[in-house]
Amino acid sequence: MNRTQYENCTVVDALSLKLIYIQLREFNASEGLVTDILLNRRILDPKVEYTRAPARFATFREFETFFKKMDSLVDFERVNTKLIGIYSLKSFNVRNRKKGGLFNITNKEGTKFKANGPAAKILINSLNNKYIKIYNEVHKLFNKLKMDEYILTSNALLKGGVDEFIKYGYVERYFSKELEELKTLYRKYKNK
Repeated sequence: MNRTQYENCTVVDALSLKLIYIQLREFNASEGLVTDILLNRRILDPKVEYTRAPARFATFREFETFFKKMDSLVDFERVNTKLIGIYSLKSFNVRNRKKGGLFNITNKEGTKFKANGPAAKILINSLNNKYIKIYNEVHKLFNKLKMDEYILTSNALLKGGVDEFIKYGYVERYFSKELEELKTLYRKYKNK
C-alpha cells in the first residue's frame, strides 16, 4: 500500500473495505485459507488522475492488515479528499480444508459471484445476497455524492484551486445527505 492510499482514506473507502472484510473473514474461517484477493477501486471525480491498477493481496492476513490500517484512519470531519473512492471485490481463491484443492470465486459482471470449486452454498449465497445488496446501496449513495458548488466555483476562480484549503481541513469538498447516510452505514458495520 502506498502513502497516497493511507492519506486519502474516507468513510466510503473504509465502509466498502469492511463489507469485503466481513465476507472474506467468513470464507477464511469456514472454508479454508483465502488467497489472491483482487479488489477494484473507483474514484468519484473522473478528472482526478489516479493509477487505476487493481489492489492485490496475496493472503487474507495481508488484506486484513490493509483494511485495519485504512479503517483506523477514518475521520468523519474530513471527507474532503480528491481521491474519494469505493472498493469492490472482484475475485479471490480459497484452499478448501475439507475437500482439498484450490478454487476461485469471481464476480466478473458485478452482479453475481461464481465458484469454480466446492464452495459452501451458504457462503456464496451470502456474497450474492448480502454483500452485493449492501454494496449496491453504498455504490448508489457514492454515485450521488456531489462536489459542493463553492468548491467548484473556487477551483475555477483561484489559481491552483482550493486543494490546499481542503487538504488542511479548512474547507470540505463534499456536502450531501448521501454522505451522512454513508457515515451511518459505516457506523452500523464498523464492529461486525
